[in-house]
Amino acid sequence: MHAEYSTISKAVRHLQQLRPTKDEFNLFRRNLGQLISKTEEVRKTSSSGALEETEKGLLKDFLRDTFYKHLSVGNLNYRGNTGADLTIRSAKNNTLVLFECKAGNNPEEMPTPEKLLGKAFLEAVAYYCFEKDVLHNDHMKHVVVTNVREWYVFDAADFRAATHGKAKIRDAFKSWNKGNWDNSSTAALHKRIAELLSEGDDVLHGVHVDLWSFKKYLDRDDEQALTELLKLYRFLSPGFLLKEGTGKDNNTLNKGFYNELLHILGLHESKEKGVKRIKRLPEDKRHQGMLIENTIVRLKNDGCLDRLEHKEQYGDTEDEQLFAVAMELCITWLDRILFLKLLEAQLLRYHDGDRLQAFLAPTDEGQQYDYLNTLFFDVMARENSEREPEVRKQFGHVPYLNSTLFEPSELEGRTMRINGLRDGLRIPLHPKSILIQRKLYTQDLQALDYLLRFLDTYDFGSKPGEVFTDDDRPLITASVLGLIFEKLNGYKDGSFYTPGFITMYMCGETLRPTVVQRYNERFGLALSGFEALRNHCAKLNEHEEIAAAEAVVDSIRVCDPAVGSGHFLVSALNELLCIKSDLGLLTDVEGNPLHGWTVSLANDEITVTDRTTDAPFKYLVPPDGKPIPAEMQRVQRALFEQKRKLIEGCLFGVDINPNSVKICRLRLWIELLKNAYYTSPPLPGRGAGGEGDLRTLPNIDINIKRGNSLYSRFALSENIERIMQRTSYTAEQYRGFVQDYKGASNREERAGIKTILQGIEAQFLAYSQSRDPRVVRRSTLVNELEKLTGGLFGGGQGYSTAAAKAKAKKRIGLLEKHINAVSEELTREMGGRAYGGAFEWRYAFPEVLDDNGNFRGFDVVIGNPPYIDIKEMAATDARMLFKHYTTAQKRINLYALFIERGLELLEPTGRLAFIVPNSLLVNESYSNLRKKLVKDLHRLVKLPDGIFEEAAVETMLLFVQKGAAGSIQAKVFANDEEPVFTDIAFRSFDRRVWEKDPEHRFAIYATAASSAVCMKIEAESIPLGTLCDFTLGITPYDKARDQSKELIRNRGFHSSTQLTEEYVPLIDGGSITRYRIETTPKEWLKYGPWLGAPRERRFFTSPRLIARQIVSGAPARIYVGYTEAEVYHTQIGFAIIPKPGVDLGLKYLLGVLNSTLMNYYHQERFLDKEKVTFQKFLIANCKRLPIRIPTNEAKVHLEALVEQRLELVDDSPEVATVEAAIDAVVYGVYGLTDAEVGVVLG
Repeated sequence: MHAEYSTISKAVRHLQQLRPTKDEFNLFRRNLGQLISKTEEVRKTSSSGALEETEKGLLKDFLRDTFYKHLSVGNLNYRGNTGADLTIRSAKNNTLVLFECKAGNNPEEMPTPEKLLGKAFLEAVAYYCFEKDVLHNDHMKHVVVTNVREWYVFDAADFRAATHGKAKIRDAFKSWNKGNWDNSSTAALHKRIAELLSEGDDVLHGVHVDLWSFKKYLDRDDEQALTELLKLYRFLSPGFLLKEGTGKDNNTLNKGFYNELLHILGLHESKEKGVKRIKRLPEDKRHQGMLIENTIVRLKNDGCLDRLEHKEQYGDTEDEQLFAVAMELCITWLDRILFLKLLEAQLLRYHDGDRLQAFLAPTDEGQQYDYLNTLFFDVMARENSEREPEVRKQFGHVPYLNSTLFEPSELEGRTMRINGLRDGLRIPLHPKSILIQRKLYTQDLQALDYLLRFLDTYDFGSKPGEVFTDDDRPLITASVLGLIFEKLNGYKDGSFYTPGFITMYMCGETLRPTVVQRYNERFGLALSGFEALRNHCAKLNEHEEIAAAEAVVDSIRVCDPAVGSGHFLVSALNELLCIKSDLGLLTDVEGNPLHGWTVSLANDEITVTDRTTDAPFKYLVPPDGKPIPAEMQRVQRALFEQKRKLIEGCLFGVDINPNSVKICRLRLWIELLKNAYYTSPPLPGRGAGGEGDLRTLPNIDINIKRGNSLYSRFALSENIERIMQRTSYTAEQYRGFVQDYKGASNREERAGIKTILQGIEAQFLAYSQSRDPRVVRRSTLVNELEKLTGGLFGGGQGYSTAAAKAKAKKRIGLLEKHINAVSEELTREMGGRAYGGAFEWRYAFPEVLDDNGNFRGFDVVIGNPPYIDIKEMAATDARMLFKHYTTAQKRINLYALFIERGLELLEPTGRLAFIVPNSLLVNESYSNLRKKLVKDLHRLVKLPDGIFEEAAVETMLLFVQKGAAGSIQAKVFANDEEPVFTDIAFRSFDRRVWEKDPEHRFAIYATAASSAVCMKIEAESIPLGTLCDFTLGITPYDKARDQSKELIRNRGFHSSTQLTEEYVPLIDGGSITRYRIETTPKEWLKYGPWLGAPRERRFFTSPRLIARQIVSGAPARIYVGYTEAEVYHTQIGFAIIPKPGVDLGLKYLLGVLNSTLMNYYHQERFLDKEKVTFQKFLIANCKRLPIRIPTNEAKVHLEALVEQRLELVDDSPEVATVEAAIDAVVYGVYGLTDAEVGVVLG
């Protein structure tokens, strides 16, 4: 084995957005200087024997005082005198970084760049084995071998693969640790490890750093010194050593920014039923100058609501409508303002901080809303040559970008623009305002001035690689803005933003194998994976070869059918760029590869660095009209055009929320803005740059569309030519119009093509409606009616006899009844949310049609679909979904239907990746879906709790590949485990086992032993549901039963006392214990048909079992009690009564259901083992429990033991003995061996 080392520059390349404050950086520089000087001093004065401990103490102090005050830094003893010299440990005492330290006067034991297997390295291997095999630590991030000056740092995953990951190393350590060796010394272990590692020529990659090489920078403040020291800061910080990156996630919300922005808008966040929603401030905290309040006043005073065609879609009351319209307008305005702030930051960066580019900076006089209106519509919406002379004079340096973001929205056209707001209104500062913290202002400000000054206090333009700025303004990245956009957009229902490290992983796991697969198909190869493809592409030299290979990546089609803020599409864009760079296929506009540059991805952000020096790429405009350096222009232009090409041709999204669609488009435009380049040189005369034309943005709005992804009128198999016959265009012309629209460079051209496309789609819609069977039937009925009535306005004339006339009259009445029924159904459905927003996948994206117009499908469907209970939907929409989706059953959630739709949208070998709730694993409502999925299921990754900060739902990653073969992979992250998606150790599951299971359960917690035991329990058993009748508890209140809101809110049927004989005793969940029911009433309930669901009285009066819905304990236990008393309960539990003719005995069932065996079976088959609270014993699962018919002897024995248990109070010392005896009988009934009982007991 040998090591290969990269530079520190390459090691921290992904951390270029980790930027310390000035105080943090100065602390680091000071402490580093002290570490070096003190180490040099002790090496002169300390004895050789004491030097190692002294230096170790200095290193410990440096790490703790500089970076790791919040963690434990110190040695760790494993056994006897054996232990790690230094560790950085988590709050839960898991070693995160393992150090092996040597004294500076002991070079022979240290590694060198040429020699790895010295004593220090071998000791590190031994300590790593202790961590893995003795402490079972899966949390290590890095292994470090150091003598303070020389640092050899290895990623823990690479270290494991090269050492402990080898069976011979593990076996040797375990044997030594058990004392099986004649020589039990650590020296003997080190010798054996060295022998084993020397057998192969494996390569261990690491980083080698000489700390003393930074000594020359400590007293310098020039850019080179600060840049080099910043590399070391990042290297030693938690960002690198603990793999925290720039934080837990680059998209972490800046709560101070977010809360103050809400304050300026006039909003606040409140939590309702576990979900955070954005609402208007309470009346006593509102100020007229706040943006929402100012807007509402103008809307109301100017009668704007009356100009809306369908104002009811904004709410039921005027107040609701005013707030909803004001929110949509304010979100539109804020989108534009924040985009302009990013543009301003970009121009400032291009022009080296020239403040003349700061067109959104606050002024001493204060700005008026008309200034923003001018920016929106007279500047950004018009090419420079078309601007009014005065506008051009003031804003000549602000480029035209061709974005539809700056076209008046339909709502603005019907209500108001931003210049309709009242100027000069003042609002108080937020109590925790950054303006107060920085001692800039303490009093109230004019609202617009407040907004601009607030925004100017943040840094929207930090470029990767830049050192801290003197003013230390907090950084607001495009990703953080995306999170804020999403939260504002989801103000009604709450929003859950997917962390960047998850979107990165999902995109990488789907796009990279897809590229390999498509490349193999295109060129008839059999490359085994991405590395093989990388090696293959490295041999391509000719332009034609490179272009053909790059075209494969450009052909990948990715769709998010619930696109939200567009986060997944942004991650997909970044991943595709990195794929091209990794393969050497990232080319400039001339087709030449960017071989001198590396595009990498970290923390969900792209960084571009010089391949030789690792210096970050910067695009700067020289002063005084000098030309931009050719290579700088080439790279910037290449990055923009590559992004444009990928966004236009590869990325597609749909969302039912129009604001989501706008925000997604905005996010993609922002990604392009990051690499906008000048197409003409900035002209001299305005500061460092002057006027210049930036490359205009493409019309990507046509790739991100509004619609209901789940409902379409046209089937995907519909003949496109038949559809196109209803228009005056061919399918090829339609595809051409779409491409022309994307390339349109001005508003007039864009509007003309859009009119054509809207006309085609209107004809599609008319055709769809005309062929609806109900429309056809109604037409037939109307024709018959007209004949009978002699036309629309005729009378009943021409009848030969009175009898004929009477017969016709009867038929007319029947026809009118049928016509009205069909019309009402069509009106109800067309007025429903689903029908009104139907999205036509068949023709909406011509990029996924083949040359013959057939629907080819997407290569990748990816996203985080909405989690909405079907019961929360309108009845009409719910019925429609059940009609169209084969997986819809029982109380299903919308995410399941999105999975089915996603599978339909895939091309024949495509891949799907979704984040979905864990309920998919075993819940009976998803058995149809699991049956559909299991044949193509590729991978499941169960995530720990808390991935979504604002949501309590437990989630997992679902990966599907059509035509998947072999075993299914699964990984379960423990709830307290940090999910690290590198070097995941997956478990494999036999696909055939899940296919054969009647419910097709995804048993990711099962082991071979547990599966065998469960199958034995099921053998020769009968489902409990065939033996017993069940009922859920009473549902007292149900608005669908026309109960009033007041009755429901006041719990009108409940009482603390028995008011009349109609009131029955009510128990709660705590009354249901194992074996017994506490019958003392907790409340009284007025029982009768007026209840929401009263259930049959026999389930509350006859001898029965009552099962509690919530299970308790760790592991979770079933609670089933027996009673003969008349007591009632709500849905905290369910009752069980034997079916007529079944003579099994309730007390036999009571013993079985409470037994350890049945608890084990229930947990293995139906529960999420990682879930700690609110696990449920569902009635549906109880019905599926396998009941073995016992011998008479076993039945009598078990019932006698159950009778004993019923006589005991729960805290009796005899309980354990009796329950152990019950367990023993149950094990015997099911025929378990001692080994199988051992599996049950764990």
